[in-house]
Amino acid sequence: MNSITFFAEGPPHPQPRHRWTSRGGRAIAYLPNDSPIHTWKKAIAEVIHHTGHAGKEIDSPVKIYATFLMPIPKYLKKLKVCHPHTKKQDIDNLAKAVFDVLTDTGVIKDDSLIVHADLKKHYSDIPGVQIQIEW
Repeated sequence: MNSITFFAEGPPHPQPRHRWTSRGGRAIAYLPNDSPIHTWKKAIAEVIHHTGHAGKEIDSPVKIYATFLMPIPKYLKKLKVCHPHTKKQDIDNLAKAVFDVLTDTGVIKDDSLIVHADLKKHYSDIPGVQIQIEW
């Protein structure tokens, strides 16, 4: 079994729903340019390129293990107690952003090849996402 592991640092952002507009009588879906998702996806893509995993085009079933490390709010830092991350952002939307980047950078040929996803969300002093891909 082959595997790839990497860490992308930065506060994780969920994949937002597209907004819609019409131009010339046609409906067009878009994401606003100021959406933080663009910066987050770029950070993940840079790590993928830097580690040499871009363009692998894995074309077989894959398992994804992703741990999203969320920034600790100030009120929890004062308590010095570990709490599970149960606030917004939804884990499925966080994962969708990662799956999109894995496809866009050519690590996997298509996100339909993901047959297993083990997703976790925790608070951490160093926000980011730890990703492991097995095939």
